[in-house]
Amino acid sequence: MKLHKVIFVFSFILAIQQASSQDKVYFNNLSRQLESIREEDIQSRKRVDSLQRIDPYNTPLINAFWDSIRVLDAKHSAFVAGILDKHGWLDSTYISAKASHTLFLVIQHADVAIQERYLPSLRKAVKSNRYGKVYYAMLTDRILMKKNKFQLYGTQIGSIYTGQQAIWPIRDARNVNKRRKELGLQSIEEYAKKNQVILQMTLFDSLENRVLFEGFITPRNNRVDSATAVFITDERGVPLATVNTVGYFRLLLKRSDLKKKRFIKSNQCKGSLPSLKSTQKDRYFLNLIYDESCHVTEQL
Repeated sequence: MKLHKVIFVFSFILAIQQASSQDKVYFNNLSRQLESIREEDIQSRKRVDSLQRIDPYNTPLINAFWDSIRVLDAKHSAFVAGILDKHGWLDSTYISAKASHTLFLVIQHADVAIQERYLPSLRKAVKSNRYGKVYYAMLTDRILMKKNKFQLYGTQIGSIYTGQQAIWPIRDARNVNKRRKELGLQSIEEYAKKNQVILQMTLFDSLENRVLFEGFITPRNNRVDSATAVFITDERGVPLATVNTVGYFRLLLKRSDLKKKRFIKSNQCKGSLPSLKSTQKDRYFLNLIYDESCHVTEQL
């Protein structure tokens, strides 16, 4: 009887060891796969970044590169989604540190629907100290940026009308450094300087009651006369925004005022702007064209 117990205990221990050994092999293989994906992700973006620096106006070729990256991103996100559904956000206890970071990297580059799907589970992983707080901040900001909303932590970089890189607009910008400090991040000013990007601080909370409209309003003949002053005004003729010498404008409006009439006014004429539709976005881009009579049309 005692011999049977000894054999049973030995068999049980052996089974656990075999299972543990199989798990180790499985997670080692998974680490190698994820590290390979990480390299593909990084190298593909390095190639397009190099092209944009060398030949920034070669739009067809740049677009073709980005199309191929999007295909790669979709393949990678499908693979990582399977891992997250099965195991959750694996940390370096199970897989290599690079492989663990790859889980985040791939989701950060995935479609917004996938990002929103896995944000709650990432938040839980952060709360249990399996992932750093900065990962949650970065994914939160990326989702907001993709949905044309203002970000919270200032981790995401976009571009302005000149093509220069800039910090994506931040909600409640006065307190952004307080939020960043809670995550152990450097100040937004230091972050912008380190990354050599423009920092445009907005002193309002756009998400609650304001919308930022920006874009271009240019003559139909595409000849912009720097001597011609162009303004966007309200019904009383009070200027709301100035159109600069390349046709760019920024217009900040209260959501409650979106239905009010607005006009374009130059030295030669005055015309009505298309009505601005109610929107859930915080930032809205317009491409407007006007003729010699200041009749304005919107190009989609």
